[in-house]
Formats: sequence, structure tokens, C-alpha cells
Amino acid sequence: MFCEQLVQGEEVQKMSAANRALWRATATFGGGLVGFLTSRYPNFSSKQVENEMEKLLAICDMVALRLDTGAALLALFVDADGLDDEMLVGKSVLIKERLAAFKPFTMRTVLVSRGVYADTFFIFTDSSKAYQFRHRTQQLCKHSEIFGKTYVFPWGIDISAKSVWGYKGWPPVGSVAGLKQAKIESDLFSN
Repeated sequence: MFCEQLVQGEEVQKMSAANRALWRATATFGGGLVGFLTSRYPNFSSKQVENEMEKLLAICDMVALRLDTGAALLALFVDADGLDDEMLVGKSVLIKERLAAFKPFTMRTVLVSRGVYADTFFIFTDSSKAYQFRHRTQQLCKHSEIFGKTYVFPWGIDISAKSVWGYKGWPPVGSVAGLKQAKIESDLFSN
């Protein structure tokens, strides 16, 4: 769901009752009565989500969010051609700092809390800037706080070369949100 859809009055799609029940059953199995009593899906309004998404719009050019998995899965888009290396890294740090605000929208149990994952797409029309980003800057834009469960995964999109590439390292590219590099590239550039 894009921020504009919330502004127009659409409601956030939350985790289904069946998925919540499955999470509680898993928590009960793993943690007994304590697991059952401490598992919860937060109560929040679409307006609260919209407010946090609008704060991210001050950093990014477009923001999309998915909450129906129990985790907060963000897709962020940044027009990167006019930004130097320091500004790109700075944006990724600002994004990382904003992610904690999405933690109250995630499913929690005594054993596991779902994280906040931001697949951040840096978009270039200049292939030389895209190459520079890929080989010098992209790894500096990847951030993770394992105990805080917030993650920034930098992707690159080179419009003129019609290519998409993911980040390097753990977790495997696209594994959290189910994104596939080849599918994104095909969807963007097949016409």
C-alpha cells in the first residue's frame, strides 16, 4: 500500500485472523502459557501508519508498506542521480533511524518479534552514477540492527541500462519480502 492510498482514505491491510491464530499457536507450542499470554498483534489505526509513512516521504520519493505478514515490509524509492555518495549513505542512515517507528505495527510474541524491513530502491538514469553506487556506495547503505529488528536493504535500478541489482550479504537478496531481482527487472523493462 502506498502512502497516497492512505491519504485517500484506504485502510491498512492487517494480518488475517487465521495468521494471528497460527502465530499464537506457535507461541503457545514454543512457550506454553507464557507464550500464549504474551503473543499479541498490536492495535493501531491507519492514521498512525499514514503519519509514519509521511515522515519517511521527507527522506524518500515514494513509500509503500505491507503489514499483513506480521512484519513491517517497506519498499522505499529514492531518485538518486542528483545525490553524491555521502548523501546516499546519509539517506540510508536517516531511513534506518525512522524504521523504529514502525515496530509498534508488528506482531510480537515472547519468543519472536517480527521486524521492520526496508527494501530501498536507489534509482539512476545515469549509468556511470549507477556503476559508482554499485561498486562504492551500496554496501555502505545496508544497515541492520539484529536486536532492534530493523533492516535497510539497498537495491539499485539503472533506467538507461535497464538493470536491477540487489545488495550483497545476508539475508539473501529479496528473501524477506519475496522480491525477485529478475522479476522486478522484467516488470520494469519488458515493454
